[in-house]
Amino acid sequence: YQDPHGPYTPPSPYDREIHLSPGADEAPLPMLEKHGGPNGVPAYQVIEDISWPTHYRNRYAGEIRYFDHWFGRLLAAVEETDANETIILFTSDHGESMGEEDYFFSHGYATTPNLSHVPFVLKAPGLKPERKFDVVHHVDIVPTLLDLAGLQVPEGMSGIAIGQHLGPGRFLPDRRVHSDTGNEISAYTGDKFMRLRTRGRFGDFKKGDIRTYDWTNGGNWQIAARDIDDAVSSELKRYADEAKGLQRIDEPKNDETIQHLRALGYVE
Repeated sequence: YQDPHGPYTPPSPYDREIHLSPGADEAPLPMLEKHGGPNGVPAYQVIEDISWPTHYRNRYAGEIRYFDHWFGRLLAAVEETDANETIILFTSDHGESMGEEDYFFSHGYATTPNLSHVPFVLKAPGLKPERKFDVVHHVDIVPTLLDLAGLQVPEGMSGIAIGQHLGPGRFLPDRRVHSDTGNEISAYTGDKFMRLRTRGRFGDFKKGDIRTYDWTNGGNWQIAARDIDDAVSSELKRYADEAKGLQRIDEPKNDETIQHLRALGYVE
């Protein structure tokens, strides 16, 4: 599903269902000429005559409601079949900034929790309803689905089969998982993440620009902890060095594809 995604243009009546009011200290945002950047509304997100952050948040919430309706229709159709044998895994590729670090209504520029912390909802035969607070990752999707389908999980996969660690008294392995954007990498654990920024796409490391954050403190992950784990720091640098050798996919040459990507903010 493409929604919710910018520009935030949910169809009626979803564009009018959420009515948050601007806060006392809220101010209108300028419109940016580029598709990304801080302190303004990215060009591809601009909606005429709307400049208050809360109004964009209202429309984003409308996008979510619109998606939720149609996802509900899909699940209802599944329930009409032999749903007891159906495996459902619901996730998202990224979150969205709502003003964190002065970035609004965009993604792909950082590895912070507002962009990296996404749903991972799993329903399958034999699994009882429960909520876990362990760290999971997109690399877990393939081994999880293969395992639940009764298929062999190939050796050497980065992820784990989540279903094997669910149930009373079971816990996921204590581990670190990574999020990267090409010029920033973070290593996440259950309560902290360490963030490394580089110059350019996995370029030279910015001196001293490794920080540790507590991301469970009521959303105040911007508050940096002072402790820097040397082992994790070395791991992040090694991760970046290995990533430099990966082949970068060129931008598509098809004009129609480029237009679609530009409309979503992926191509300047």
